[in-house]
Amino acid sequence: MSKIEPAADSENIFEHHDTLYEKIGLAATPIVLGDKKPLITGWTKHRAFAPTQRQKLRQKYSKASIGLLAGTALSNGNLFGFLDGDHPGFTEFFCRLVDPVSGKIGQKGITIFCQFAGGTKSKKVRQKGAKAPVAELMVSSGMTVIPPSAHPSGVRYRWHGKPLHEVDPCTLPMLDELRIEFLTKVCSNPSALAMAEGGPDLKAHDLMLALTSSGIAMLDLDLGWMAHCLNGLLPPGYRGNTADETLGMLKSAREKNLGKGAVSGGGYEPGELGPIPLGYLPDGRFVFFEQTRHLIVVETSTRLVVLGTLLNLAPIEFWARNYSTDKGISATAAGIELMSAGRAKGGFDEGSVRGRGVYIENGQVVRNFGGEIPRSASYAYICPIPLKIDANGKQVDPAVVLKFLQLFNFASSSAAFLLFGWLASAVICGALEWRTHVFITGAKNTGKTTLVNAMHNLLEKIVVALDGQSTEAGIRQKLGPDSRPVMLDEFESDQNLGRMRQVIKLIRSSSSGNLAIARGTPEGKALEFTIRASFLLAAINAMAVTAADRSRIVNLALTKHDNDKARARQIVELSQQFEGASASWCLRAMDLTAEILASIKTLQRVFPPCDSRHALNMSTLLGAAWTMLNGREIDETNAEVLIQEHLPFIDELAEAHDQDDAVECWNALLEYPLQGSREGQLVGEVLGQIKRLSEAGRDVRRDGNSLKSLTTEIERLGIKWDGKGIIVANSHRALREIFRGTQWEAGNWGDSLRRLPGATGTKQKRFSEDTRSLGTLIPAALIPEWDQPELPY
Repeated sequence: MSKIEPAADSENIFEHHDTLYEKIGLAATPIVLGDKKPLITGWTKHRAFAPTQRQKLRQKYSKASIGLLAGTALSNGNLFGFLDGDHPGFTEFFCRLVDPVSGKIGQKGITIFCQFAGGTKSKKVRQKGAKAPVAELMVSSGMTVIPPSAHPSGVRYRWHGKPLHEVDPCTLPMLDELRIEFLTKVCSNPSALAMAEGGPDLKAHDLMLALTSSGIAMLDLDLGWMAHCLNGLLPPGYRGNTADETLGMLKSAREKNLGKGAVSGGGYEPGELGPIPLGYLPDGRFVFFEQTRHLIVVETSTRLVVLGTLLNLAPIEFWARNYSTDKGISATAAGIELMSAGRAKGGFDEGSVRGRGVYIENGQVVRNFGGEIPRSASYAYICPIPLKIDANGKQVDPAVVLKFLQLFNFASSSAAFLLFGWLASAVICGALEWRTHVFITGAKNTGKTTLVNAMHNLLEKIVVALDGQSTEAGIRQKLGPDSRPVMLDEFESDQNLGRMRQVIKLIRSSSSGNLAIARGTPEGKALEFTIRASFLLAAINAMAVTAADRSRIVNLALTKHDNDKARARQIVELSQQFEGASASWCLRAMDLTAEILASIKTLQRVFPPCDSRHALNMSTLLGAAWTMLNGREIDETNAEVLIQEHLPFIDELAEAHDQDDAVECWNALLEYPLQGSREGQLVGEVLGQIKRLSEAGRDVRRDGNSLKSLTTEIERLGIKWDGKGIIVANSHRALREIFRGTQWEAGNWGDSLRRLPGATGTKQKRFSEDTRSLGTLIPAALIPEWDQPELPY
């Protein structure tokens, strides 16, 4: 092995070697020199690249390192792939299992090139509780860097056996289903790991006995061949007798049916069909991942010993193969093992379920839309209904999308750019630490419907588009654990404020996605899913919301268009380009996930001082927009330019963040219209008159209104004047009427008002209607001067 040296001008690794692999029908991709990172996004599509496309790549990235893609279809109908083993203690086992013709070695472990049957899926094999896999099978997906490229450690990869470009891929060793099952059972077994890691106190005999009795002997494979493979786990230089005894152990285990399943006393092994235990809930129920339908299933201990329940967890062949007796399938034995395995997993965090969407885990981008379900030690990924996102569909240029949005008459020209950012960030909303939502408003003839329909076309592959009258429960149940964009058009169509507030509350919880939302189940219990959706609302008028909600929802207002026929024709022509182009838009955003997240962080660093949520909202939308448009991460210089370009609108939106609930509550009280003899006047006007009379030391105004009559008027509303200000009752029927339809209608106005500058709580006092209540003193200085130039004394 040699240390990496700077590539000479003549060392065109990718240009030279990609030509060699093109000749034998294998797909390659350029890699950052001395790294494992592909140089271009969407590299998984290279398997279908035409010769001219490959030639362009070779010219552009001639001096790059080279990586090979798994999944190429061979002329014999099989798939090209590789077995990647990072644990050096298993290397000899892998070599005996596969008998490699060609492989490569880096800093540790080995990668062996193989053939696989069509339909074989990639998988990772781990020890229980371990993050790093012992082995990875790269078939339906995956890439590996090959010689003469350099490992990030500075060591060049080297060949094991023949260089792959000298081999006919159809002559590579075949790794069939049975051998994959054997590999999986061995590499996930703790006894195998203990042998592979050796040590001075190695009890090889006991470990091999436990391994051979775990069920592997029941596989329909030659026992002599299995013994040869298992002996590869013994450390180099091992001098004991275990190697001579392994075959006998396997024969004895097969004769005794050892490890076949619960019936024979072995440990539970889900394999490729059985339910995977995830743990248990506080109420005692057990949670499983059902592999064939990709569902989370929750069952009680009583139901787990019933055959019908078991058939809901796995196909009958799984139970028949592992739990058969002379009297049929033993549901009791299977249920006991399932419960034991569930208890061993420990408590299950229901908020860890991740449905369809894009996520970040351990710094890596995870896509979960169908195909192979991501396996994780931290999260339970599910995808019962895959979302087909075909890379070969109609393409769309992001610049055209932005141009389309800019054709609409937004109140601010920057609104189109922010909306463009929402269209990008919503695709990867599950990967965002903070999700910004948008509310498009516009009267008739502003083009709102045309705009929303075009945006729906771009997000069609993944969007949850619902009627504006949908309830919070309906949206929540439609989303489940998915992280996807949600569009609600004509949000105010039924004028049901209660329904709309509940939806806004759901949107609020979705912004950070830290809290789980309870969802009812048919059994009357609750599973909790964390909502990580990005919402777009559209309505004629924006709903009045709290400051807390305004800090999460960006209002983008449309104004009436000028009936420009040329512009209208251009809008129609461009919108037609979006039909059938959803996959192109969504895949671009997904491919740029890491860059979008980095751009958001950069914008946050350089954002001018302001409300932190406002800065996060703007950074998210601007960062996603700029990255989607330019195809790369933004730098600080461009970030500062971008902020300055849109600063007027950013400052305009910031005004919504300068208010808080205390000020809003105070304004709601001041702006309440009085009834009866003072109809047409507002509470604030009367308070202003009281304040001015008191400050002037006068008891009566020229118009006949006395200080006493004015204070009597406000006292019937649950408000007292005490010379220094007003005392507002914390509980009063008239005040409940004043705050009806607001977020304070439940009686919490006192909590908000006490946050006003100088406001304090008071002892219990008597108010009108013989009501006794604690109160809140609000200084007279906070009572505004109404538009009255002077008092008529």
